[in-house]
Amino acid sequence: MTAIGQRVYDDYAFTNDLPINPKIDTRYTRTLTLQIQEGEQFLGMYDEAGHKLKTTVWGYSVPGMTPGFHGPTIVAYENRPLKITWENKLDVDAHLLPVDETIHMAHPTEGSIANGVIPIVSHLHGGHTDADYDGGPEAWYTPDVTTSTKTTLLSGSALGSLPIVGGLISSIENWFSFSKTWYKQSGSYTAPDATPGSTGSDYVGNTFTYDNDQQSAPLWYHDHALGITRLNVYAGLAGMYLLQDWDRINLAKENILPNVKDVVDIVIQDYSFDDAGNLYYPGHAGDMLPDGSGTMVMDEIDDEFYEQNGMDAVSALPEYFGDVILANGMAWPKLDVAQGEVQVTLLNGSDSRFYKLQLDNPNIRATLVGTEGGLLPNARKIFDGDGVQEKNEFLILAPSERVEVVFDFSKLSDGEKVTLLNTGPAWEPYKGINYATGELNVAEAATIDDSVGSILQFVADSSLEAENLLVKHNTKLDSDYASIKKRDIDHTRKLGLFEGTDEFGRIKPQLGTAEAGKVHTDEMTPDGKFGPLSWMADTTEKVQLGDSEYWDIFNFTEDAHPVHIHLVQFQNVRKYAIDFEDNDENGVPDDLTGDGKITYGYERKGAVLGETCDIMVFNKKSLPFRAEEKGWQDTTIVGPKEMLRVAATYDKPGEFVWHCHILSHEDNDMMRPFLVEEV
Repeated sequence: MTAIGQRVYDDYAFTNDLPINPKIDTRYTRTLTLQIQEGEQFLGMYDEAGHKLKTTVWGYSVPGMTPGFHGPTIVAYENRPLKITWENKLDVDAHLLPVDETIHMAHPTEGSIANGVIPIVSHLHGGHTDADYDGGPEAWYTPDVTTSTKTTLLSGSALGSLPIVGGLISSIENWFSFSKTWYKQSGSYTAPDATPGSTGSDYVGNTFTYDNDQQSAPLWYHDHALGITRLNVYAGLAGMYLLQDWDRINLAKENILPNVKDVVDIVIQDYSFDDAGNLYYPGHAGDMLPDGSGTMVMDEIDDEFYEQNGMDAVSALPEYFGDVILANGMAWPKLDVAQGEVQVTLLNGSDSRFYKLQLDNPNIRATLVGTEGGLLPNARKIFDGDGVQEKNEFLILAPSERVEVVFDFSKLSDGEKVTLLNTGPAWEPYKGINYATGELNVAEAATIDDSVGSILQFVADSSLEAENLLVKHNTKLDSDYASIKKRDIDHTRKLGLFEGTDEFGRIKPQLGTAEAGKVHTDEMTPDGKFGPLSWMADTTEKVQLGDSEYWDIFNFTEDAHPVHIHLVQFQNVRKYAIDFEDNDENGVPDDLTGDGKITYGYERKGAVLGETCDIMVFNKKSLPFRAEEKGWQDTTIVGPKEMLRVAATYDKPGEFVWHCHILSHEDNDMMRPFLVEEV
């Protein structure tokens, strides 16, 4: 494989327009059908002669529409339930990417992934969703092979064709709205009863109900099938889901924030391509990593794996870092913007890459108005636009995190360009950052000369009508926001992030319990208080319905992890540095005191690591939170040798999951169930 990212970046960066994801307004409908299909799309790749290359991808689309990369942005409304039928229409010969069948994953009983029987299940990330409709990893299903669909098409739209579902669909550029007539008459398209060839143990059907009983928030949907989430999302199975409430609508009416139609949602992902423009994802022993170092997959995988499985076996990597940055499915695009305020919603849809986002022009003011859980209580200035690049003017965006930012381009002249930069780690895991200086811990930062050092380019266009929004630093946005108080907490539990090895000697990240006490016998036997546990081990986190809890999450690994908890939006409460030793390198802190247990000590109480405790918590002074870590969250970063406390209320019964959202970690066992029990 020849890495083409750097060549294409040098020759074609910022020449193609940013694709604007089509928005489907569901104000007047209670049902929607999205089909998962294969298609071809230009993603910004060129051959050496300058010819555009098409790439085979998978995507979500409404019936009759060509599947796109990514799926359409769904606009939903608070307290207006929406039923979505997710039809698996993947008629393919095999997966687009190499599949590692040695990890715990979805295995169809009828057919195989190698023969094109692809398991999928869609998860509404950040949604306050019933357990049956959450799209958990064991709720997967393979293609429906016994039914077909019919639909009437409306041709000539921005996307080529859209279905008329029992009435009219209005199309204004890339905004599609089901009419009131359709809502009153109901739709003529009825999704067929699914009869998939194979299903996971938690499968209940492919029609999910989303209550939308939460505040305005930039949610997103993506595949979540067990053990192949990273591959299915990489193939293209992701899209935005913008939930609106009356407070957000009123902010637009008051000209504080723009109408949702005018918000630009941007999905940022890193990819790699071969010379023909096909998606490239290293998995075979001789596959080169995309970083240009000449490193092959076999160099990253323990020899024992190949001794037991053969040199032809596919292996998952600990992490994946591509050499091409896509924004909305286009490599390094450009976006024409008015000389005023523009709101942008940014989603990190990457497998493993953390982004440190900056602008190359310090005259641009940027105001953070929301995170993944919704609007902030008050807007926060993150770039002051004073012409001086301060060291702390950056945003950290971990995999699956979202931010809502209002950029002020009013100081730009017509045609002036501003580049959104990535100065995060170039080719390695994120290990944290000095908040004051902006310097990365250990990792080497990407530069503008690197293909992964730029995201997209804004170009000022005086012909576009500028918005003069009233939002500024400290503007009140969410008047109902309230912190979860300590007095409201019913229980506190300690949880851990661990990293050991699997039966083949490969790196294996895991979650587990971290209470003081004896270490579990092994990853399948939670008979102690402390240690890593497999996805398949008995559930250890059991929460009473309606309870509010503190989860103290301890990171015992060398890298930062974005932790995502299904069902809830939570609040970051406190963060402390911790210390421990792991001299035997088994991924579990050593029992330094020799009492047969793992014990904690606290700086405030005068504890001494190795003398009075095995894990030291430096709780005299908490570590700071950045603006993007405040407000409601569904994913949060826990840095190496840190303890992060989060608070949430668990108000729906059933089994859910929590996991690292580095997808290569999630797929390789860094995921655990939790149960919300009715009293």
